Amino acid sequence: MRALFVQPEFPDTFWSLRGTAGFLSAKIFLPPLGLLTVAGMLPREWPLKMVDLNVEPLPEKDLDWAEMVFVGAMEIQSKSAGEVVRRCNEKGVPVVAGGPHFSLIREGFERIDYLFAGEVEETLPRFLEDLAQGRAQPVYRAEKFPELGQTPIPRWDLVDRGKYLSMPLQVGRGCPNDCDFCHVVILNGRRPRLKSAAQVKAELDSLYASGWKEGELMIVDDNIIGHKRKVKPILETIASWQKEHKYPYKISVQVSLDVADDDELLDLMVRAGFLTLFLGIESPSDASLEECHKNQNRNRDIVDSVRRITDKGMLVVGGFILGFDADNESSFQAMVDFIEACPIPYPMVGLLSVPPDTRLWDRMEAQGRLLGYPTGDQVGDVAALNYIPLMGSQTLLAGYCWTLKRLYEPTAYYNRVVKYIKRLPAHPCFVNRLKPGEIKAFFRVLWKMGLADAGRLQFWKYLGAALLANPRVFPMAVTLAASGRHHMAYHGRVIRRLEEQLAGMVDG
Repeated sequence: MRALFVQPEFPDTFWSLRGTAGFLSAKIFLPPLGLLTVAGMLPREWPLKMVDLNVEPLPEKDLDWAEMVFVGAMEIQSKSAGEVVRRCNEKGVPVVAGGPHFSLIREGFERIDYLFAGEVEETLPRFLEDLAQGRAQPVYRAEKFPELGQTPIPRWDLVDRGKYLSMPLQVGRGCPNDCDFCHVVILNGRRPRLKSAAQVKAELDSLYASGWKEGELMIVDDNIIGHKRKVKPILETIASWQKEHKYPYKISVQVSLDVADDDELLDLMVRAGFLTLFLGIESPSDASLEECHKNQNRNRDIVDSVRRITDKGMLVVGGFILGFDADNESSFQAMVDFIEACPIPYPMVGLLSVPPDTRLWDRMEAQGRLLGYPTGDQVGDVAALNYIPLMGSQTLLAGYCWTLKRLYEPTAYYNRVVKYIKRLPAHPCFVNRLKPGEIKAFFRVLWKMGLADAGRLQFWKYLGAALLANPRVFPMAVTLAASGRHHMAYHGRVIRRLEEQLAGMVDG
């Protein structure tokens, strides 16, 4: 069976980093780990191809070649996924679809031949058996959350690794926390399930052997510290592997804020080469945290927690939400003040989104405040609020626009990064260890931002201030300038769309 895997296109988002990718000759952040993992579950004799629409088009000849097309998508990819399905239908090629979008949304999939809802470690083998016997069913819905011992190593050979800024690794699934707006527990359950340390080492070995000898590595778990005791031996394994291989990978990961309460865990992360931690902070308001059941963040000094992580040499990227019922017109200034106090260089500040099947969805539905399904992008598609906020849509969007301006105006961004640089110690695993790819990227940053960009004078002023503030972490200062290029440009586009929308509200 000739199987074609298609990754639908992402619109430009906070995470796409398209403005940064050019410095490394890459096109986008990550390859499609879900599809690569599914590919590893198929019979080895099947001929396989992968097309990622974020880095290349889908040619007609590939559709003509395929006997079956596998599509995986998140909500934000739904438009592109629909176009892929349409083209497959026109060719008469059967479509197999799965992933968060197809698992959470329950309508509009009549054109899909085989739909998978939930994790596929147990349903895909059943499908393959049914397919071989001519009795394949239109829907395969996972009834439980499988253990991860049977999860295969991804098929890295199907992608051109040079087109990506980072490579993905999954350690576990599931999160024990109780946030009412989050669909992670709907998709992956509340009980954290982890791969074995041997599995993780095998995946690192496989990725390294595939040619990814240095660069970024993103652990894609929604919360890797969901089970702190069980994850520590895995972190020990990663640390030993990194040391043995001379720390080829700078690792980013998503964790809950209570990571700051465990010094042993933080030190393990540093030893393992973790450089960037994404924290779901959500709000500096205890009332808003109580409303959304973000209990792990309540009754704590969040600024101190962020600084404890920074003081280990790791970068904090904070996720924030505006639009809770407890928010009001003072929340926008409070958000900016909090982010500046930490400081957090590039925060992801989004509008509240209401995913289906969550407790928040049920509450909004009962109150008659739902406006439809979410788009999956809390930042980019600003016009698509899928609920009615208590403060009113116009007030929320105006405050949100003001917040983004305050955070991502170039002078404000650079000043915040310099404040962060002053506080940051050098990461012990990456002191004076620039690799060849990083040196090339450094000179590309200097060329593009220092000579070609309109904001070059601000860039040079920032670099000088960062060098004086803390010369030991100057490479991180350059990295944050490159990331800032994407975030300032991206948020500038979001602000312009918001302003157009708000002008329409006034005119209307």
